Amino acid sequence: MRIQAQTGVNINKQPSFGMAKLTQKGEELAKRYISQDLQQFISQKPYQNRNMLARLLRRNPNTDTIQNLFSYGMTKFGDKNVQFVNMQLTPLTGRLRIKSYLSKESKKALNGAFTQGNGTTIDALTEEGKSLVNSILALFDANIANPQMSKKKGLRVLDMIKNYMDSDQHIKRAAILSDKIYSKK
Repeated sequence: MRIQAQTGVNINKQPSFGMAKLTQKGEELAKRYISQDLQQFISQKPYQNRNMLARLLRRNPNTDTIQNLFSYGMTKFGDKNVQFVNMQLTPLTGRLRIKSYLSKESKKALNGAFTQGNGTTIDALTEEGKSLVNSILALFDANIANPQMSKKKGLRVLDMIKNYMDSDQHIKRAAILSDKIYSKK
């Protein structure tokens, strides 16, 4: 009779970390590593810095810069999109800077229209102001079905720009959040 002994073979196929448990963030990173999305997930640095948008708006950015920054809030990662909203749009500094920037751009557009005097229709915003409003709308639309975006945050984002958009567009979007269609609190 012949006996074979194998040592060092783990019969249990489950990975064992002893007493350690993964945090929520660690679990998400592990899932992304398995699905090969880890590098794209980690490379999105603007989520880590608070109020980057407020600092950007102080420097009078062009339309491409604004759209580039907002592209980080319209990714396929719902948690990162919400983190972008939390770090850039909903802090008091970000909201105040957006409102003051849009007010300044509106005054620029009105002064430019009055000095032209050619009878053209008056635009409420300059191109940069329109780019900011359109980027916020695109971010809102991209995250309307995001389960991690709360109703309160969605309404706060929408209310920042309600003076610079058509009332029917605002009413449609606000109705989705405040109606029974959207059940998250």
